[in-house]
Amino acid sequence: MGLPFLVDEEEKYEEEITRLCGDPSLELLTAISQLMKPQTETLLRLAKNLQNHPSSYALRKLIIGVGSWLLVYQIRKIPGAGETIFFCDFAGDSRPQLRTQAMACYARQLGLFGRSIRLWLNSYPEKITEEIQQVIENYEVDISKELEDHFRDFSVRIGWVQPRSSAVKQKFFRAVPDTMSVLLLSILDQGDVFTMDEVAERLREHWRLVIGLLPEDHAILRQHGYTPLDEDADLRVNRDAFKRLAIQLGFAWEPSDGLVLFSLTPDQFC
Repeated sequence: MGLPFLVDEEEKYEEEITRLCGDPSLELLTAISQLMKPQTETLLRLAKNLQNHPSSYALRKLIIGVGSWLLVYQIRKIPGAGETIFFCDFAGDSRPQLRTQAMACYARQLGLFGRSIRLWLNSYPEKITEEIQQVIENYEVDISKELEDHFRDFSVRIGWVQPRSSAVKQKFFRAVPDTMSVLLLSILDQGDVFTMDEVAERLREHWRLVIGLLPEDHAILRQHGYTPLDEDADLRVNRDAFKRLAIQLGFAWEPSDGLVLFSLTPDQFC
């Protein structure tokens, strides 16, 4: 009972962090910088947009932003992952096809991350010693499960995936309102007004999100194997659900039928 009131002695680490974790090469840092340049740009914009917000609010948003950066990086760094996209379902309660494809997208990314150690071994065999190879061969199933558990837990905690209950195994990509606020804060510039198409392009470029907001989204989803989805009946409903969420969050307004505009301060333009 008294343990919480005792002061722990500070541990002293003699080793420098580079000696404990290894000193990353300039080549590796450059590769990461190039790979994640769009996502890093969004974090800088997010930080600027949060400068005048209360510190506790800003810190929470920044943590979600950094977590989103890490989620995208976890997938993009996998050898052979290619130009991965994340399909989010915002209206699956009314269109089951949307929910099915969003679940398929999540299952694909979960499995890809779980197999990442094997994909890495196959891509860089010259970097693997016989001893490491033997260890991984013996524990590959356990490693894969732990990786999947990590991806599942992390994606839920930062609000990219629902349902959030650990008891529900069939999950799908749909950002919760807090996380969607962060993603929008990270792509909108102060004082500017954006159309729905411009927001959709930025979400795809910076966060690899494809929702059905653009005419070409149907072809992109089909190219990545997310079918069948009807361009009108399914994606239009998803688009309308996203629009309603953006308006509720205070990032968008609809001045006329069919026209949706986005801004950090929509009240000033209404």
